[in-house]
Amino acid sequence: MRDASPEPGERPVPDARSESGERPMSGERPMSGERPMSGERPMSGERLILDGRPGAMSLVLRPAWSVAMIVVAALVCVWILDRLASRAAGDRTLAGDTRTWSSYVALTALGLVAIRLVWVFIDWRCRRFILTDRRIMRAWGVFSRGQAELPLRNVQDVVVHRTLGERLLGLGSIAVVGASGGGVAWVHAADPDDTFAEIRRAIDRAARDAGQQRGAASSCDATTPNATAVATASSDVPSNPLRVIGLVGGIGSGKSTVAAEIARQAGGIVIDSDKEAKAALDRPDVRDQLVAWWGRGVVGKDGRIDRGQVADIVFRRPEERARLEGLVHPIVRSTRAQAIERARAAGAGVAIIDAPLLFEAGVDRECDLVLYVDAPLEARVGRVKATRGWDAAELERREKAQLPLEEKRQRSDDVVVNDAEPGQLPGRVADLLQRIQGRVSRLGSH
Repeated sequence: MRDASPEPGERPVPDARSESGERPMSGERPMSGERPMSGERPMSGERLILDGRPGAMSLVLRPAWSVAMIVVAALVCVWILDRLASRAAGDRTLAGDTRTWSSYVALTALGLVAIRLVWVFIDWRCRRFILTDRRIMRAWGVFSRGQAELPLRNVQDVVVHRTLGERLLGLGSIAVVGASGGGVAWVHAADPDDTFAEIRRAIDRAARDAGQQRGAASSCDATTPNATAVATASSDVPSNPLRVIGLVGGIGSGKSTVAAEIARQAGGIVIDSDKEAKAALDRPDVRDQLVAWWGRGVVGKDGRIDRGQVADIVFRRPEERARLEGLVHPIVRSTRAQAIERARAAGAGVAIIDAPLLFEAGVDRECDLVLYVDAPLEARVGRVKATRGWDAAELERREKAQLPLEEKRQRSDDVVVNDAEPGQLPGRVADLLQRIQGRVSRLGSH
């Protein structure tokens, strides 16, 4: 990878498939929408962070299997011809013919290996990995070009996977997964650990910038003295509209308990996105699709999806994780939207979204307010040990896969403390509801 400076570009027209036969990673979307990078260059004002291609050692790894097969097939053919020649020692014509054919086989094998190596080199030269301060992209194709990109603000997770061959050659494959499914894969990237860290930093910066822009917009809306606009908005909005509240916090902070208390006091519903995602796997259409992808081995003896088997597949293969999330996330979003609309029609005061990766999955964009549930580490360790059997090391390991707690806190609109004293929680929630009453929504007026 190399750093580069930005250049202005033109709007791209992506191809669905390259002449090399490679398709985009399942879930990747061709560039479309808000004027993406064109000509494989960032648009004006977009800062280019990384611009490179697969590591040079991929020129060894990619053709290794096919070259080995060609060589083995040639050796077998030559061995068979030599055996025939030895048996026809008395027939000089037949012996000469077999030796000639052995030479042809060897030359053919060398030609095929040369063609394969040249093609791999040309294809390698045509691949590009690009990271800017707004999006991540890959491009491929020799005779025709294909492109796939993902805005950084929509990234849910970044996964690094290294096969044995990649580890030996200092390579790695990085999958960037979108919150609504889809993603971008950088296969055989050089210096995968450093590249992963650079991508993670770019995602964090994009998230902070988005949060600051939302805060500035809300501040402007709240302080603009426009009586006519306020009166018009008031006439279009119910006197007590439903507010969507998202909850974030550390693992074991007691978000579910806080959500239930807010719903009890404010009169509303709790939407558990984690449970909704698990329930989606039990849908017949989802089960059938997973069986079509991965076989009957993902179905348990009870006829339901074996989540352990699915987890093993998506952990080892980032592209399969992207495909699974592309299937499940739209279902979860639709279910959540329907629950919110039912609550609004019933006159509920709030709908609380308890999502494990609320910011990472972009669910905060569906919320009027985001609240941070604060709890001391000792209390959180005690809770996860009692409910999940985890120790402090396991809690730390799992939290490293999420946004840092301080960043979650900074991006939230308010904080509620949920320490080891459950008797104090109702009073704290009451104070919280009083504070946020009339607070300007980060989404604007409903």
